[in-house]
Amino acid sequence: MEGEIPVTAPVVLAVRPDVLVIRADPYAGPVDVLLDGRRLFSVRLEDHPAARIPWPEALRPHLRGRGTIALRRPGYDPGAEVTADLGHGGRFTVTDASGRDLVVNKWGRLGRALGDSDPGVTDRLLDHAEEVAAVLERDLGLEPFITGGTLLGAVREGRLLGHDDDVDLGYVSTQDDPSAVAREGFEVGRVLRRAGFSVLRHSAGHLQMHFSHDGVSDHYVDVFAGFIREGHWHQLFCIRHPARRADLLPRTTVTIAGRRMPAPADVELALEANYGPGWRVPDPAFRFETPLATRRRLETWFPGMHVDREDWALRPERDDVSARARRVVALEPGFPALDLGCGAGADTAFLADRLGRAVGLDWNEIALARARTAVVGKNADIRSVNFRDLRAVIRSGARLAAEEHGWVVLVGRLLTVLDEPARDNVLRMLGMVLRRGGLAVVDPGEASPRFGAQALRHGLVVEHAPHWLEVRRAPATVGAA
Repeated sequence: MEGEIPVTAPVVLAVRPDVLVIRADPYAGPVDVLLDGRRLFSVRLEDHPAARIPWPEALRPHLRGRGTIALRRPGYDPGAEVTADLGHGGRFTVTDASGRDLVVNKWGRLGRALGDSDPGVTDRLLDHAEEVAAVLERDLGLEPFITGGTLLGAVREGRLLGHDDDVDLGYVSTQDDPSAVAREGFEVGRVLRRAGFSVLRHSAGHLQMHFSHDGVSDHYVDVFAGFIREGHWHQLFCIRHPARRADLLPRTTVTIAGRRMPAPADVELALEANYGPGWRVPDPAFRFETPLATRRRLETWFPGMHVDREDWALRPERDDVSARARRVVALEPGFPALDLGCGAGADTAFLADRLGRAVGLDWNEIALARARTAVVGKNADIRSVNFRDLRAVIRSGARLAAEEHGWVVLVGRLLTVLDEPARDNVLRMLGMVLRRGGLAVVDPGEASPRFGAQALRHGLVVEHAPHWLEVRRAPATVGAA
């Protein structure tokens, strides 16, 4: 029970650079790993039968210094602490650039948890969730309700879950055809942007609104599309469960931290659809295990547009000017520069100085903030473009192509970090922006064996130069609309 250490409390026997050696009886169930008393990550013991818990990959860059490590079963006090020394001096900490504590989230990535945030974050989150919901009701006639982990915390604990990091809102479309639901999802995004929210689109049915506090990123609100089809409730990104519309609407209410929030009509059905029949038992090590048939349906109807975004944000960003940018300037191309995958903006700033103007495109928000600082006072523009989103690529490419000149384009590390459809989108953009002349330079090591054939589909030809591949519009298509 709370405040009481059971006889079977798990304990740490040794802390090694690769694993934690532990003892636990029974060797099953979820366990939190604590660093200096705060939850750092959670695992299910049965997933590690050798009594060794490997450090999550996301933590490996941080494994240095001294700290105390302990284990805790949910609902109980932790076992005995062990002082660990992983070398290199200092304290063992896992923090962001602002010094705020990070945890390994359910996706295996580092992120912030509400339990580590200041007490005011709950009110800020709920205030913004109410503002988003009000826009959806007023402008689109939708009936949004809390869903996912937000609903789970409200029903089970009356609060937001400490290991969660957002508020989840869902709605039930009046449409049952996935293409119509997707069209509606794009309209939802347009409406929310017009209302002044910073909207990140993950798919046609999943949006995220990001909010800052005291000048730093603070929290976000998710909006998930849902609909009834063939006797099942479908909701992005993982729900397909037998249900009728009457199981979800009209809405009821639940309480979060003393505040009434809209909820599905049958909250127990909604929670079982999301978390299975064991949703009443706390499990910080929970992982979504979406049935293959459900995943295939939802990913086919609503393909993800930001699948690689977190990996993209973990790229090390260079602050020095690349040799490729210096060689491009030496060519005296006579065109302004376009820097695809501009990162922290070192090349963009350099090109703006030497060529008179530059535009940098990326979709790593951390790098974009640095790039905007790097180009202050220069004739340069930094823009966020999701290369997985064909609509965004065409919109951005058309804007650049509308200018009455050609471009010299640096293609950074895009081609090695994007999947096949997104790489094709990069070539589509090049086909648009080079229609008035200019060239794109690509590192040969980043181009696949099929690169030339793929480029040709977009009216491009690829030539080998001493230091790079040069991509141009095919001669017959230069100047064509």
